[in-house]
Amino acid sequence: MILILYHQKPRSQREAISKHLLSFAKNSDFKIEYWNVAFGLPPLLAECKFSSILFHFTFFLPNINKKFDDQFSKWKILKDIHVPKAALVQDEYINTSSICRFFREFEVETVFTCLPPELYQTVYPSEYSGLKHYYTVLTGYIDNDFVSEYGKNPVEHGKRKFDVVYRARKMPYNLGVFGTYKWKLTEIFEKKNEEFNLKLDVSNDPNSFIFGLDWYKFIGNSRIIIGSEGGSSLHDPEGTIRACCDKLMLSNPNLSFDEVKSACFGDEDGKFPYYAISPRHFEAAVLRTCQVLIEGNYNGVLKPNENYIPIRKDFSNLDDVFSKMKDVPYCEAMAERTFDSIVKSGNYTYDKFVRFVLSTMNEQTKDRNKPEVNKGALLRLKFLSRHPYVYSPLNYLKLVGAEMIKRIIWKTGCDKKTWFKKIEFFILGRNAVR
Repeated sequence: MILILYHQKPRSQREAISKHLLSFAKNSDFKIEYWNVAFGLPPLLAECKFSSILFHFTFFLPNINKKFDDQFSKWKILKDIHVPKAALVQDEYINTSSICRFFREFEVETVFTCLPPELYQTVYPSEYSGLKHYYTVLTGYIDNDFVSEYGKNPVEHGKRKFDVVYRARKMPYNLGVFGTYKWKLTEIFEKKNEEFNLKLDVSNDPNSFIFGLDWYKFIGNSRIIIGSEGGSSLHDPEGTIRACCDKLMLSNPNLSFDEVKSACFGDEDGKFPYYAISPRHFEAAVLRTCQVLIEGNYNGVLKPNENYIPIRKDFSNLDDVFSKMKDVPYCEAMAERTFDSIVKSGNYTYDKFVRFVLSTMNEQTKDRNKPEVNKGALLRLKFLSRHPYVYSPLNYLKLVGAEMIKRIIWKTGCDKKTWFKKIEFFILGRNAVR
């Protein structure tokens, strides 16, 4: 039996993250048990006799804002579980030295990463991390049930409500120039559209975010979605670059990217090509929405002029891009072609991803004597997983209380990012607000 450790606050999770997390139980012949580390780690874990442990990428998300070394002592029970351990990691551009220390201290030898092979040793040097096995995977995949529900009867492009849609948030400057592309798209496209008069619904305002099933309806009701790869062009292993950027922006929020770059990271930008296709691209492919994207590699999955209309990084070809976007049959044909090559092919499903990860982990345990699962301990663990307030009542109340206050702030229209951070620091002593 495999134990998957993840981190989730007591609130609704983003659909893409939930699909990724639950795909292991859904698509595997292996027995899977989940535990949410947000409520702590009970000693009972050691009694269950798991054959291996997988750290889900959500486990590492709190490390983005603050190195999580101070949490290591709370996880010491894991050091007493001597089984093969593997990690799935994303957002590997900041505080990665802390992740390396975690790998070594907790005997994680295998990583499934979004890094290209040429960056493995830059981010997770084997002599520092203790890693022995590196595998590149994608940030997300296609869920077969999602295809069945949303991919069978798409609305014809001529009948869709919008021509172009998009949502993005303004990323902090510590992601480098690459992080500016997403939010610049909204402003540049709105201005350029004054010449073409397409029906546009694009925004980088946090108050205009669309969540859950409404997001799928939003994409499915537009002919086109714009976007870019996810990732960063800047590596910040100790978090010092972000600290510098945050300090400057706090004192002067109107500083330009170039001003912050000059003060905090200079010519380091662009030396770290950490770019990847995102779940949004697969969602658009399933919904047969044409994609207009900043030119990039997209892990070799999406190809320019075949699966998406490319936008040059200097935005010098916008006249051509907008002319193609106005051509409804052209865009619809591209969307259909992408559905056939990406979705119908079955090459990028969660089923294949899960089988690869778990078979790789199983291969590393084949020469070991796998312990017999302690069924009594496992039943008690399942009970605690469903009722975390029994195991950790104070921590549970803190987490639930923080989320309740944040929901109130959300409805009042206050500066969410600032207040969410203050609340989490005050109640929990740390935060995971990005």
